[in-house]
Amino acid sequence: MPAQLSAEQIQKAEQMVRARMASDPVFSNKMREGKIKFLVEPGDKLSQIKIVDMTNVANVEKYGGRAMFNTPQEAEHFTLGFGRQPTREGGLKDAAYRATMPRYQHQINDPLRKYSKSKLADAGQDILSTSRYAIPFGAMLTNVAPLPTMVITAGVGAAAKGLGALTGEEELQETWPNIAGNAAAAGTSVAANRYFSEPEVKERQLKKHVANQLGIEPSQLEAGLLPEIKQTLETTPYTFGDWRNRPLTQFDAANPDANVKFKSLPMVFTPGKELGTTGAKVMPKGKDIKMSRQQWDAVAKKFAIDVGMPDTDPEQVKKFIMEAWARPQSVEGETFYGKKGMPKKKWIERKANEENPFTQELYKQQAYFEDPQMQEAYDKAMADYKARWKRMKTKGPKASIITPQQYAKMGDYTLPVWAKLGNERLSISTRPIIRAGATLLPLGVQALAPYAIKAFTEDDND
Repeated sequence: MPAQLSAEQIQKAEQMVRARMASDPVFSNKMREGKIKFLVEPGDKLSQIKIVDMTNVANVEKYGGRAMFNTPQEAEHFTLGFGRQPTREGGLKDAAYRATMPRYQHQINDPLRKYSKSKLADAGQDILSTSRYAIPFGAMLTNVAPLPTMVITAGVGAAAKGLGALTGEEELQETWPNIAGNAAAAGTSVAANRYFSEPEVKERQLKKHVANQLGIEPSQLEAGLLPEIKQTLETTPYTFGDWRNRPLTQFDAANPDANVKFKSLPMVFTPGKELGTTGAKVMPKGKDIKMSRQQWDAVAKKFAIDVGMPDTDPEQVKKFIMEAWARPQSVEGETFYGKKGMPKKKWIERKANEENPFTQELYKQQAYFEDPQMQEAYDKAMADYKARWKRMKTKGPKASIITPQQYAKMGDYTLPVWAKLGNERLSISTRPIIRAGATLLPLGVQALAPYAIKAFTEDDND
């Protein structure tokens, strides 16, 4: 049995919200728009009220799948195992209303409800945002799956029928067609409501956008990619470089204490007598290199071909040669020509901080591991990495697959209108309308269910 919430806990949570609304306009708007939710986190010794910012991906992922409500009082009242609502002590009538009429929660007794436009608007907002107050019994909790919701609703209806049979009072009995209709409507409404909720729509739109950028079907996206993208979008765009590096990033996360060694690089040859060629002589190591631009281009091109990266910018190759070949005791010289290995953690750091793209690729390409299993895993990661480069070779490493601004605009269906604000064409949101229709339609169908079931289950004797 979880510890019950005290009146002081609920009042303290309400005071915190009111104070923050007074000092933080952004939070205040989110609260008015229904984007701030509350839930109860049960504990054996201490249960707590948690606040969930629905616009914060990490916050939603942390508490997602839990029943969320619009105020601390609602969270306490409608969370299974609680429901005492200690800040609202009323008579028998109030107790009956609280137990049987969820909309009674919209009364002004809840101090945070005064921020709503009206009782009607408040109820309407809840229908569009959660449907907890529009659908009785099992549909009260949006996060309950459709099938359990149907079972719960059918169970309540069956209990009503059983009560009528027990007392002999027919008016208390619920008919089986109504029980079936209630159960089907509740389950379908919850499913439709969840499907068109902002997080669900946002998830589908993100999935489709990323798949389009990568030229694949949404079903082909690799496991774990979307959560990784959402985490990145909290601060920065998710780029093609992030996606290409993903196999190597996952490899880096395993066995961080391993030691990395590096394969030998080709020698650097002097320029040839003819323009654009190189000679057979090896360039003196450890000495200043003075050549014309054309000679440098020839030497850099030859070296890039020898290491298997022929399309590299000659300036990047020149910079590497100047650091690694002309300065044997430099970091690059000791790493690639001095047979000097390093701990994997240091190697990961070097790759991340290297500013020269050519050198960065050499850190990846020339690395090897003495452990056969680790080498096999690295070969597989490198093969995947190169295949991704080949597939998206026209996209630069810093090109965005999706930006935080693009992601922030997802989660809605919009319809363009003729009006403009500056150069931007305005649009209206249609998701709440679609969601309301999808949620409430099964309730309309529910009204016809008894007649439909009767038509299929009874003989026509007329």
